[in-house]
Amino acid sequence: MARPWPIPQSSWSGSVQDYPAPSAPPRPWWMGNAANGYQAYGTPPLTPEQQAQRCNTGRLIGGLGGGAVAYAMSRDDGRAWAIPLGALLGSQVGCNAAAGRGPLPW
Repeated sequence: MARPWPIPQSSWSGSVQDYPAPSAPPRPWWMGNAANGYQAYGTPPLTPEQQAQRCNTGRLIGGLGGGAVAYAMSRDDGRAWAIPLGALLGSQVGCNAAAGRGPLPW
């Protein structure tokens, strides 16, 4: 049987102790469980193969993005050097960003 939501009729007559505290939300799996003594603070370190794969993926995406940005920003005669330069710089930024470092090499 459906019933309406209970609404207190008198305002400020009840105290905070009259209402139960909301239960805590469940902990996500990556935060660990206090019962087993394991608490994860970050991701495990990557293997060299995983690092190389991420760098290659970042280079591909960064190169395509850098070339596209250079194409959009340049004019007719400047595109001959702007697109390769944008792709080169984008590939360097993409590798650093995908590897978890800052996007700039310095």
